[in-house]
Amino acid sequence: MSQNRRAEAIAPFCEAAKIYRQSVVERPADLPAYIGSLYMLSNLYISVGDYRASYESYQELLPLMKAEYETSPEAWRKGYSGSLANQSSLAIMQLHYAEAEQLAREALTVGHTRHVVNTNIAAALLFQGRYEEAEHLYRQYKDEMKDTFLEDFRQFGEAGAIPEERKGDVERIKGMLNE
Repeated sequence: MSQNRRAEAIAPFCEAAKIYRQSVVERPADLPAYIGSLYMLSNLYISVGDYRASYESYQELLPLMKAEYETSPEAWRKGYSGSLANQSSLAIMQLHYAEAEQLAREALTVGHTRHVVNTNIAAALLFQGRYEEAEHLYRQYKDEMKDTFLEDFRQFGEAGAIPEERKGDVERIKGMLNE
């Protein structure tokens, strides 16, 4: 799907989410469709680079998913943990580093994200000025996720998510990753 087609899809998904948001009050059976419309909308926003709107959609989505996960953990584990990981990345883009760390740690607790969510924890720690903790994670997963770490730094840099006072630390980590 081209970027333009994705942008065109946003309005119908916004409308669907609005309709389901209203109908779920009277028809609780519409909750999965409501969750699905928010999930698709959040990911459409990501695909067009609107990280703020995606972050806001996930803010609405995550409590709904958490309630479903608590009711039926096996059915919702993968979707909920993946959504926590996504929101963690989006929180970094919004400069909410402590929130990003908390979301990523919750994703690990839920358990289906594998350890790739540690990329978000490492970045959140680094951007909070907790260099030693971050470096430990970067070293621990260096062989397996070097390219992912470097791509994250590129994306976070483009989004303006790297604090000015941490750019030197980012360069140190990049140097270590490229050793």
